[in-house]
Amino acid sequence: MQRGKVVGRLYDWNRREQGFLGTQIDPQSETADVLSVVEGSPAQISGIRKGDRIVILDGRPVRHGRRFLQRLRYFKPNDKVTLEVKRAVSDITESLTIKLKRRSDFLNEPNH
Repeated sequence: MQRGKVVGRLYDWNRREQGFLGTQIDPQSETADVLSVVEGSPAQISGIRKGDRIVILDGRPVRHGRRFLQRLRYFKPNDKVTLEVKRAVSDITESLTIKLKRRSDFLNEPNH
């Protein structure tokens, strides 16, 4: 191999587009309670509402807001995720399959 030659593909994780759910979760919270939902987002379309608690993400329990947000970053636009959501109003847990979208379709942020 020649000096300075790059073998394989380098992947820039900072530039990788992440899937967008459309919820605001407090990263400092011990739970993944939904603080707000973006209008028209995959979360809203699936029926997630302010006050709901996300308890399972793709079969794995969610025990901390920060950990939920970290795990969600591994999904890309168009990936489907399964969430179990404990409803704030009824205290019933529901399973939802949600197709993530592109963040840029919902928020006015510059593309990097």
